[in-house]
Amino acid sequence: MDENEFNIEDDRGDKSSILKESKRMKKSGMWFVVLFVYLGIFSYIAFWPMKFNNPEHTIEKYFNIAQEYSGKYESSEEENHFRNTISGLIVAAQKESSNMQKLASQSFNIILGGFLAFLSATITTIFQDKK
Repeated sequence: MDENEFNIEDDRGDKSSILKESKRMKKSGMWFVVLFVYLGIFSYIAFWPMKFNNPEHTIEKYFNIAQEYSGKYESSEEENHFRNTISGLIVAAQKESSNMQKLASQSFNIILGGFLAFLSATITTIFQDKK
């Protein structure tokens, strides 16, 4: 009989095989919970569309403001000041978007590293249990 199977017909009342199976089921249940949490976070970071990656969410609003106020200036000095202000806002938005992309990349690397460490620890415990 395999050691993973329950030994119901044990005359001595030995419950060690039942306890081993119970512990193994708890370990595997926790393993699947951790695995699904890592996969969920990994999928969210890797495949969910982020706003900062979309130029429509970062700089399009400034172009719409520029179009809305075009031709409504009293002097060319006001127009130059407005255009310089909008250009500065666009550059700042692009810089912030770049920083957010770097942060997302770091988050992805951290989650991926944690997931690989989890799998490595799992493989290590499996091979240690066989000895």
